[in-house]
Amino acid sequence: MARRTPGRRRCFLDEHPGAPPLPAALPAERLPDDSVALLVGPEGGWTDSERAQAQAAAWTAVSLGPLVLRSETAATAALAILATAWLR
Repeated sequence: MARRTPGRRRCFLDEHPGAPPLPAALPAERLPDDSVALLVGPEGGWTDSERAQAQAAAWTAVSLGPLVLRSETAATAALAILATAWLR
């Protein structure tokens, strides 16, 4: 079995106010070996304890905007943002 390498950029989608938008966490240009790992939260949002654990594990809180989306919709929206930002 192949071992998965965590993304160089580790972002968790945080519904908490104050998290910067996902595009702000990305560099203007993607490097050839750059990658992103996304952590999508549970329905109902992250608990304060889960949010603190993610940040302690070097995950960066990012936002998809002011709306709270269902988990599957949030994952799809985040992938669309990444594709738009890096696959130009």
